[in-house]
Amino acid sequence: MRKPLQSIAPDALRRSAPECRYLVTDAKGRVVLAGQVPPAEDASFSIDLAGALPPGHFTLMAQLIVNANAMNAEIRRIPIDVASKP
Repeated sequence: MRKPLQSIAPDALRRSAPECRYLVTDAKGRVVLAGQVPPAEDASFSIDLAGALPPGHFTLMAQLIVNANAMNAEIRRIPIDVASKP
């Protein structure tokens, strides 16, 4: 059963080891970044891309994994546009 992470007790959340796995592709579909992040204290996930990408068009793909279970995980695709600095 899917539930918001914020609704799960903190001790159960630590045992379930949720993580966000992500990768970023450029406009040609090449992987330029990949990694994973643990949940913050409020059970949210934050991927800091500041300064990690050159100007251009990218796609961030992210999925949430619980107990290392990646079966049928929903993958979100988020377009990112990085402007050049003046």
